[in-house]
Amino acid sequence: MVHAVLLKSLTPKAMEDSAKKLGLWRKGALSLQQEEELAVVTDYAIHHYRPDGKNTVERVLNNRGSAFESTERAVLEAMSRSRFTVLELDPSNDGVTIAARDRLYDEPLLIADEGLAKIAERGQLIATRVVPLGGLAVLTGAALPFDRELAADLLSVLERRWPGAVPSGLRGVSTAEQGRIVADLVTVALRGTERLRDEPLEPRTPEN
Repeated sequence: MVHAVLLKSLTPKAMEDSAKKLGLWRKGALSLQQEEELAVVTDYAIHHYRPDGKNTVERVLNNRGSAFESTERAVLEAMSRSRFTVLELDPSNDGVTIAARDRLYDEPLLIADEGLAKIAERGQLIATRVVPLGGLAVLTGAALPFDRELAADLLSVLERRWPGAVPSGLRGVSTAEQGRIVADLVTVALRGTERLRDEPLEPRTPEN
């Protein structure tokens, strides 16, 4: 129910602006090259489109939070604390959970994701959204393969753009800047031939 409510709350403007931020808008419409890109745009619209200073999760919590059951409200509150990041995976030991290390926040996580647990390989990198739920975390949106060579430079480049922000869990970084970081990560993940630069990455616009 929670996901359905969030999707229903998205406006065409939210999707359009988010797709433009990610370089996935062309000639007045979404321009997608792979199925995962729609999930990426939707995730960005839910968490980083802030026309009134609040994202969709925060708006739903403020306006309709009391209408949800306690479990659903807890999920929404967890989503409000979510982050888009790069994870390094280990193989699953039980076929249900995956040990991972957050490469941006340098902390271990235990991910509950049966589908990913079946295919996770040691050292595999993915860019995805992590939602903390107690001692576990779940993933939402798409899980995008992330190039290891790019990941090696990722922390140093982001640290130069936002000094002290990355190792402190983006504390002190504005919500607008967090959106720019996510756009950078998505652009790199989707366009693997791109290289991180000191200036913010510009989304690649599809060729005419």
